[in-house]
Amino acid sequence: MARPVSINVADIANRANVSTASVSRVINNQSGVSEKLRSKIRKILEEDDRYSAHISGRGVRIAVVMEMDKPHINTFTSAMLAGAANYSLQRNVDISTVFVQSAEKKNLDFLRLLRDRRCDGVILLLSSILSQAELTKLAKARMAVMVLNGRCDYNEAGYLYTDPNEGMTLLLNHLSQLGHQNIAYLAGPQVSDFDNSRRAEVFLNHLHHAGNPLVEKLLIKHIPTKMAQEAGYLQAEKVLRNCPETTALIANNDEMAYGALLACHEAGKRVPDDISIAGFDDYANSQFTVPPLTTVRQHLNEVGYEAVQAIDEFVCGSLDTLPRRVFKPELVVRGSTVAVPAATRSL
Repeated sequence: MARPVSINVADIANRANVSTASVSRVINNQSGVSEKLRSKIRKILEEDDRYSAHISGRGVRIAVVMEMDKPHINTFTSAMLAGAANYSLQRNVDISTVFVQSAEKKNLDFLRLLRDRRCDGVILLLSSILSQAELTKLAKARMAVMVLNGRCDYNEAGYLYTDPNEGMTLLLNHLSQLGHQNIAYLAGPQVSDFDNSRRAEVFLNHLHHAGNPLVEKLLIKHIPTKMAQEAGYLQAEKVLRNCPETTALIANNDEMAYGALLACHEAGKRVPDDISIAGFDDYANSQFTVPPLTTVRQHLNEVGYEAVQAIDEFVCGSLDTLPRRVFKPELVVRGSTVAVPAATRSL
C-alpha cells in the first residue's frame, strides 16, 4: 500500500482558521465536522492538490447500500457484489455493505450513514432511485454516487445497468421465431422497480401488437415469497392451471425459472418438448439445470466491478466525471427452449 501524502495539518488549520482536530477529521474522512466546515477545509486541500493524492495513498472507502426486507441475498445482488469484490481485492479499496429496509429508506439520512462509515463514495442497489433532494445532499458533500438500479437523471451521479427493454425483446423475438405465440411472463415486483416495470411493459406491448386474446392471462403478477425460486414455482403453477394453452414461459430472473422448471415437472409438462422456459441474468448455475436454461446475460459482474472502479478513479482524481453507461444484454440459447411442436402450433 502506498503511503498517504504528507499534509501539514497545522498549516491547513491556520489557513482555514479551524482546529487541527477538524482538519484531521476531514483528512481521514471522519464524522464530527459540519458539512460547511468540511467543505471549507477540503477546498484548501484540493487547491494544494493534496486531498485526492492523500486518499489514493490511504485507500478509497466505498459503501454498497442494498435494500433488504428479508434475510436473503439473491443471486442478482451477489453477482454484482462479486464483481465489486474482484476490483477491491486487486486495488486499495475498502468496501462496506449496508442493508436498509424499504420502509426505512425514505427516512434514512444517507449522508450521515456514509460519514459514520468514513466513506468517500456510495453504490446504490435499491429498488428505486433516491429522491432529488437526497442526491443533491450527497453531491454537495462531494460524495461519489453510482446508481445500479436504472437510469438516474441527476447529473452529478453516475449509473450502470443493462437495458431491460432490449433484454425482453431478445427473448420475445427468440421465442416468436420458434413459433411460440402464447408466451407467459412470470413477472417480478413492479412497484418502483425500473427493470421489472420496463420488462412488463415490453412484454404487454408485444402481445397486444400480436393481437393475442390471452394477454391478461399470460402476464402473471409477482407473488412475494422469501426466495425467488418459490415465486417462480407458484407463478408457473398459476399459469399452467389457468392458461393451459401456454407454450413458453419467461421468468423475471433465472432463480424464478428454476422454480418454474419444478412446477412444469410436477404438472407433467416436459421441458422443452411440451413447454419452453427462459430466464434473465445468466447465473452460473443456469448452465447446469436440466435442461440447461436459455437466458439473457446481464453483465452483473462487470457492472459491480466497473462501479467500484469508477468511484475509485473519480475520488483519486484520475476520472473527471462518473460514467453513465447502459450495457447491451446478450441472448444465451440453451436446451430449455425449442420450436413449438407442429401439432401444438396448429391448434
